[in-house]
Amino acid sequence: VPHCQAVVLSDYHKGIFNRNLSQTLIETIRKFNPNLPIIVDPKGRYYHRYKGATVITPNLKELSEVAGHPLKSQEDILTESHRLQQSLDIESILVTQGSQGMTLIEKNYEAEFFPAQTREVYDVSGAGDTVVATLALGLA
Repeated sequence: VPHCQAVVLSDYHKGIFNRNLSQTLIETIRKFNPNLPIIVDPKGRYYHRYKGATVITPNLKELSEVAGHPLKSQEDILTESHRLQQSLDIESILVTQGSQGMTLIEKNYEAEFFPAQTREVYDVSGAGDTVVATLALGLA
């Protein structure tokens, strides 16, 4: 941790980042460097395990699952993101929305929508990982 410029937590919904491990990691990282960006690619419905992260990057489907209902508009996305930011002490949420683009919601509740620039691709697998990696590099 003392040599890191950013930390990414992503377990692809394999269960490694349970609440205890996630919180221990985040708290330990914060003790070493309170300003070190912690980027989480969240999986599952239990986002409380990511409390204190810098930014989480759910896709629209994942955020809808956490909300418990479909999020059909930008207003719905903002409402659920603000709720999570308050309850989890998370600075930013970047919601990826496939061909619709991404919405970044900051802690001060400012939001910015980034439309997608569509390209014909053979396989979209890894798109979320690319977003997380690019975000981590930018924050580092």
